[in-house]
Amino acid sequence: MDYFPKIGIFKFIMLFVLSMVMSVLFAVPYTIQLEMNGVTANSSAILIFLSSLGLYLGILVFIWWLSLTKTDRARIWEPAPARSPGHIGFILAPFLLSLPVNIIYVLFLERFMPDFLEKMMEAGNLPENILGSMEPLSLFLLFLSVVVMAPIVEEIDFRGVLYNLLGKRMPLIAAAIISSIVFGLMHGATFLQTAVIGFVLAFIYQVTGNLKIAILGHAANNGIALGQGILLAKGIIREGELSETIFGSVILLFAIIMLVAMVRYLRKKSLGSVFKDSAPMFKKEIFEQHKLEQMRLEEMRLNEEQKLLRDNEFSS
Repeated sequence: MDYFPKIGIFKFIMLFVLSMVMSVLFAVPYTIQLEMNGVTANSSAILIFLSSLGLYLGILVFIWWLSLTKTDRARIWEPAPARSPGHIGFILAPFLLSLPVNIIYVLFLERFMPDFLEKMMEAGNLPENILGSMEPLSLFLLFLSVVVMAPIVEEIDFRGVLYNLLGKRMPLIAAAIISSIVFGLMHGATFLQTAVIGFVLAFIYQVTGNLKIAILGHAANNGIALGQGILLAKGIIREGELSETIFGSVILLFAIIMLVAMVRYLRKKSLGSVFKDSAPMFKKEIFEQHKLEQMRLEEMRLNEEQKLLRDNEFSS
C-alpha cells in the first residue's frame, strides 16, 4: 500500500513553518494585553501555553488532519511488528542517555565558549518566576505544555510522520539522523541535546514499533527535567550543596546503568541492523507478505510430500 499520497518532505517543511507562524499569532494578542495592563503572576506560563497551543494545533490541523489520509493516521498509531517489546527502560532512556552527552557538551562549552554557554542556559531554562511560583495555574499550564502536549504532538510529527516519510525515500539511519536534526533545530539553543534525545526516540520507535512508547519516553524526559527545574527554583535542591550532589549522583548512576544496557543491546544487534528493517509504518505489510510467502512455501512442501506419497503408492 502506498502511504503519504498527500504529503512530501517539502510540503511537510512548509506546513511546519506555517505551524510556527500560528504559534506566534496565538501569543501576540496576549502579549499586547500584557503591554497594556501589566504582567501578572501567571503571565509567563500563559504566554508559553498559548504559544505551544498555536504550534501544536497547527501541526495537528495542517499535517496530521489535512495532509494525511485516514489510513496513514491509523497505521502510524497502530503498533508494528517489533524487534523488542515495550519496557520501562525505553521510557527512561531518552533522559538518561542524553545526560552524558549533555555533561560533555557543557564542559566543552565551559572551557572554550563560556559566553555561548551562558546564552544557551538562559534560552534553555524556563523562567524562574514560573518554576519557583506556588501559583497552581502556572504550574498546571507548564505541565500541560511540556509534559502532555509536547510529547504527544512532537512524536506524532517527528517520529510518526517525518521519520516514516523520510524512511520511505532513504536508508533508515539517515532518516533517523535527519528527523533528529530537524527536531533539534526546532528547540533552538538546546539543539545538540535535543537532537540526541530525538535520535534515541527514533531508535525506541524503530525497535518497539510503537509510537506510544516513544511518547511516554518523551514525556518522562520532559517531566524529569521540569521536576528538576522546580526543585532547584524552590531551593529544595541547592546548587553547589550536598542535595544537588546526591541528586546528580543518583541520576548519573542510572544514566551509567542505561548506557551499559544499551551497549550490551548493541553488541547483540548492531545499530546498523536495527535500522536495516523497514520503517515502523511499513513493517506490517512486509511482515504479512513474508508470512504469506512462508505459507506458500509450506503449502508447496506439503504438496510435494503428498505427490511423493502418491507416487510411492502407485509404484508399489
